[in-house]
Amino acid sequence: NMPELLFVYGTLRRACRSDAHNRYLAGATFVADAKLQAKLFRVSYYPAVTLTTEDYWVKGEIYQLRDA
Repeated sequence: NMPELLFVYGTLRRACRSDAHNRYLAGATFVADAKLQAKLFRVSYYPAVTLTTEDYWVKGEIYQLRDA
C-alpha cells in the first residue's frame, strides 16, 4: 500500500502562528520540507494554488497521514 501523503502550505505549515496546523494535522507525521511548482491566487479570503509550468514555486511541507 502507498502511504497517503499531503502537501500543505500557508497556515498549515509548522511555523504558522495559528492553530490550524495542530487542528488539521493532528496525528499526521512530518516527512519533509517541499516546494510545488505552482502559482498562489486568492479565493475569497484565503489562498489557493494552481499548478504551473512557469517559474513560480510555493513553499510547503509533506506529511504522511495516519488516516486519510
